Amino acid sequence: MVESTQRDIMTVLLGRVFELGLISEQTYKSARNSLASSIDLPEMLWYPVCLTKEAMTDGSTQNTG
Repeated sequence: MVESTQRDIMTVLLGRVFELGLISEQTYKSARNSLASSIDLPEMLWYPVCLTKEAMTDGSTQNTG
């Protein structure tokens, strides 16, 4: 159930990104087909908050420059 809901949300978001003109139709169709045919959702959906080396626990980033 949760996985189905996540897949539905990703499909809607992908469609919106396409509607806004941020990705091409070919990219949209390819991503939509990949999402529909995937058995498991990408790890980014299972662990949505992954800190990078530079990210702080409060959500800010270090000034590296």
